[in-house]
Amino acid sequence: YQRRVRDSRIVTMEVDKLSKLVLACNLGKPESKVSAAYTLQQLSGNRENRSKMALHSGFLSAAVGLLLPTGSEHDAKLQECGASILANLMLEDPAIDSAIIGTPGCVDGIVLLLTSELPVLQLLGVTMCDYLAITVPHQIKLGGNTELIAALNDSLFIDDISMKKHSVKALEYLSSQGELVHHLVKEQDGFTNGILDAAKTGGKLQIQISALKTLLNVATQEHLQVDLAHTKGLIDHLVAMLDSDSEEIRDIAKDILTRLSENEELQNIME
Repeated sequence: YQRRVRDSRIVTMEVDKLSKLVLACNLGKPESKVSAAYTLQQLSGNRENRSKMALHSGFLSAAVGLLLPTGSEHDAKLQECGASILANLMLEDPAIDSAIIGTPGCVDGIVLLLTSELPVLQLLGVTMCDYLAITVPHQIKLGGNTELIAALNDSLFIDDISMKKHSVKALEYLSSQGELVHHLVKEQDGFTNGILDAAKTGGKLQIQISALKTLLNVATQEHLQVDLAHTKGLIDHLVAMLDSDSEEIRDIAKDILTRLSENEELQNIME
């Protein structure tokens, strides 16, 4: 009990130093910047601190600034800290999420994470996309960056279950936007193939459901149904899913097949 009280005092004391930590992140030498960023990352792990941090003057700008490389050997560590801080602050309050995505450099920073060669940064990038893409205004903002969409599409083909969980969920949200799903199907190589592959992920029901919901978003757009139906193995998989143990999967598969069967251009394929 005493240790718990002492620990809470330490956390509170550190929060009171936010201004100094923010200043160090903005203007400090590389070593002190890493130290300050790591401290902020630790503090953001405590749920009680998150609103205070997000509302602190200059905090979000400093956190987003960590995502943007300066040419230092510490860039990757700073990016990891910055992305971890921002991801920790998300899903607490929609207003905070909006403030984060509205901070200059945020979307560009996410692109840098997604296109990094480091798996930990890639994972943080897709996680941020997943968390931010829940609301329509954020979907539009993220979808307006073609580099981000291309990188997110590429992430479908990385053989990592955690990556796949977040990338598919983000694309489920984003594909609910008509113009964006058109771009994904028509302009992004292998999009429906990558989503179909995710729908076959063994033992991961939520990924399967999210992938099928993404395919349903495509099927909802009549002008994209022919492209969707010609995805290799799609029809066979959907038919197989009609016997799934999951009622939700059965219902989504039936919905997609029904929509495709009503398209006159697809009568030969669907028979």
